[in-house]
Amino acid sequence: MKKFFEEFKKFINKGNVIDLAVAVIIGAAFGKIVTSLVNDIITPLTALIIGTTDLNELKWVIIAAEGDAGEIAIYYGRFIKNIFDFLIVAFSMFLVIKFYNHAKVNFHKQITEGELIKRVGAATKIDRLTNRKESGADAQNDAEASSMDASSDSADDGEAPVERNDNKTE
Repeated sequence: MKKFFEEFKKFINKGNVIDLAVAVIIGAAFGKIVTSLVNDIITPLTALIIGTTDLNELKWVIIAAEGDAGEIAIYYGRFIKNIFDFLIVAFSMFLVIKFYNHAKVNFHKQITEGELIKRVGAATKIDRLTNRKESGADAQNDAEASSMDASSDSADDGEAPVERNDNKTE
């Protein structure tokens, strides 16, 4: 039993559960906004176009009310309002998911490009050093290579590379 509670504690402390709880609360508040939009704005406009005062009044009476028994009717006006609610929520979720997927793709693209730039830069430096050692380059060439590497490192920091001119002419 103790193991069960430890697993439950780990589950609760994960970020996903907290994110889900926040999403439920925001979803409930968003539901109120959507309901208000449909009831207070869309329904009156639709009722004006249809020619009735309220969509809730739109119904198809199957059996009329007799005495104490109420009528049996299909309230298609309420159904239309619920369809509006659903479409607004579905469209909103579509936009949120579209934004999320777009942001996720851009995030991964930036990471991939950044990693590629770092790896190509490192591979180029390794290639330069390897080629010099194989060709038996002298110390002066190594010093020039070091200064070129230092200037390319400064370019990675957003600064312009500095060119050195050791030949002084007057």
